[in-house]
Order: sequence, then C-alpha cells, then structure tokens
Amino acid sequence: MTDRPTLWTRIRNLISPPPENYDTRKARPSGAAPDQQLPIYEATDARRAGGTMQIGG
Repeated sequence: MTDRPTLWTRIRNLISPPPENYDTRKARPSGAAPDQQLPIYEATDARRAGGTMQIGG
C-alpha cells in the first residue's frame, strides 16, 4: 500500500486540520512581505512629538 492517508482522514483534516508541532510544521518564508508595514498606532506613536521609535530616545 501507499503512505497516502485515507479518504476519511483527508476529509477530516480539511474540515479540522491537526495541530502543528515542531516536526509537522511547514516551512514559512521568513520576514514580512515587502508590501506590508508594521502597524503604527497614532495615539502611542512617539514620532508624533518628534521622537524616535527607539527605547529611551
């Protein structure tokens, strides 16, 4: 037989995927996408007052 999961297992995994762990986790690209930016919250953004985003700046 093959190592392919049964039809019932594939349907169950489609509806409710099994939890990931270190051994079963799929590789993901590192870093954020180039078009994504970090969220900036205007109320707490230190740059509003001319400061920098660095701690102690």
